[in-house]
Amino acid sequence: MNRITSFAIAALLLASSASLHAAEPFVEVKKTSAGSADARREPIMKDILSQPFNNDRDMSGTVPFAISAYWLNQRLPEADAAVIRVSSPELPGVGSGKDGQGETHSHFYMQSFLLQRIYFLFNSRSEYFPGRMSKAAEDAVAASMWKWASTKCTKEMTRPESMWWSGGSENIIGRNLASLWGAAQIFASHPDYRDRKYADGTPVPEMARGLQRLLQAVHARAGIQRADGGSRLGIQRLDAERLV
Repeated sequence: MNRITSFAIAALLLASSASLHAAEPFVEVKKTSAGSADARREPIMKDILSQPFNNDRDMSGTVPFAISAYWLNQRLPEADAAVIRVSSPELPGVGSGKDGQGETHSHFYMQSFLLQRIYFLFNSRSEYFPGRMSKAAEDAVAASMWKWASTKCTKEMTRPESMWWSGGSENIIGRNLASLWGAAQIFASHPDYRDRKYADGTPVPEMARGLQRLLQAVHARAGIQRADGGSRLGIQRLDAERLV
């Protein structure tokens, strides 16, 4: 994991943590033995903003800059441009990459939950920092989420038995569920999307509720698994809960 990606994860996790007991994306940040979240977060963000930013990175490289700029209310036009760019997964280097064998694979779903964090904190209807994002950036995020999730997410995925769905690894399933959940919350609260239907015919509010119930069940099941000794499945399900 490179330095800027580490900064991104630290900043995002310190900024907020998702709650599965309500459809609210964030809960209060608590102090830890290492010091307050504010004391650790701001130096990281200031350090990121002290460096030049080239808008040619993928989402993992862009999010640290954008969230730092919006949070500190600095360099907002650059942050908007960066968010708009990474909301276009069809661009080279944004939504896909080559594996060790030279094959190109989509990885938009593996990073879109990071983009959703920015949206939840800084969109025009946010209760945290409303309006820090430009309307163009906000619209770009919502549109990219709909283009992706409206065809990839189905009602079948929200059924309780989908808790045991295997997506290849705990990383993949955790990021995928987190991203689908976050996208559904964006749609359900957005006046331009809440009345739409997914490609399988499921109304947006119904899909959002279904994913909420699924991840609440995942959370509960993870606790049982951990109490029983922390099996691999228990850890996998916990990762899914933590990432949202």
